[in-house]
Amino acid sequence: MEADGAGAPRPTKPKLSGLANTLATVDVVRIVDENPTNLNDYGLSNARIAVAFKAEGDKDYRRLLLGEKTPTGSDLFARRNDEKKVFLIPAFQEATLNKSRRSICATRTS
Repeated sequence: MEADGAGAPRPTKPKLSGLANTLATVDVVRIVDENPTNLNDYGLSNARIAVAFKAEGDKDYRRLLLGEKTPTGSDLFARRNDEKKVFLIPAFQEATLNKSRRSICATRTS
């Protein structure tokens, strides 16, 4: 099992590619609130899922924060840590974005 400097397993390239593709193609269904006064209304004051990532040339990590599903269940409330606005993304993308480090890392098969 490969490990990074901290001794933790490294993510596998295919799994990282899948996650990167999802992040690159996340569709914003619509903007819900340009300037929300209470992120708790969307389940974002303590987001259920936070995906940290860096794009080429980024100095700092960006974070995509995912909150609750909409009442219909078809979308998720979301926001980026560097933006105020709350938007909707398709709920089916939760399965790809809701991965622990362990689940995207190589494991021994022997």
